[in-house]
Amino acid sequence: MVDTPLGPVQFLGVHLRPAMGATGFTVSAYLSTDTVRANEIAVHAAELAGDQPAIVLGDFNEDGEPIAWLERRGFTNALPEYDRSTPTWRWQTRLVELYGRYDHLCYSRHLDCCAARVIDAGASDHFPVVGVFTLKQTIPATAPAR
Repeated sequence: MVDTPLGPVQFLGVHLRPAMGATGFTVSAYLSTDTVRANEIAVHAAELAGDQPAIVLGDFNEDGEPIAWLERRGFTNALPEYDRSTPTWRWQTRLVELYGRYDHLCYSRHLDCCAARVIDAGASDHFPVVGVFTLKQTIPATAPAR
């Protein structure tokens, strides 16, 4: 819990498992680690108090099941509301540049997002994702977990 100008907000920073096995990147690891990431987000998010504002952010290493898991619990992925295409990750190989949207900023039903964007800066292979939030005046009912 962090004291902010909005009041107390929970922050959960994640770096979920990449699509790599013991020998590095393989097709098998790519196809099998999505369930690992889904389990990781479930374990980490269980620590959040559901009645308090929360932001889950970081390197999800995908844009699939962990995001869907949070959305089923009333979270919203901020970046697609304002930018649907800018990559958050880039890696140059000898032959081609790889890119994807693996970094996310998800917020609970207690908050409204006013802006979100990717900043093309820094020395990392991941770009910063930033958002601006306000506290909702009326909080919707808890979304049922599916």
